[in-house]
Amino acid sequence: MKEMTILDPAEQERTYIYADGSRDTLTNVSHFAYSERSQTHRLRTADGLLHIVAPGWRRIEIRAEAFTV
Repeated sequence: MKEMTILDPAEQERTYIYADGSRDTLTNVSHFAYSERSQTHRLRTADGLLHIVAPGWRRIEIRAEAFTV
């Protein structure tokens, strides 16, 4: 799997929005990786937690000082 990219600056907030209207929000996202094989997003947040977001979301809202990925 691809190494995680360091987001500099870190994203303040990343929200995945699904077809049913549900939302999944992560704060202080510092690392990102995308797997073409499984189409998942792997993320690390500033608190050290690792997150895997499966495909199926419709869009992403990102609050950040710069668009890095």
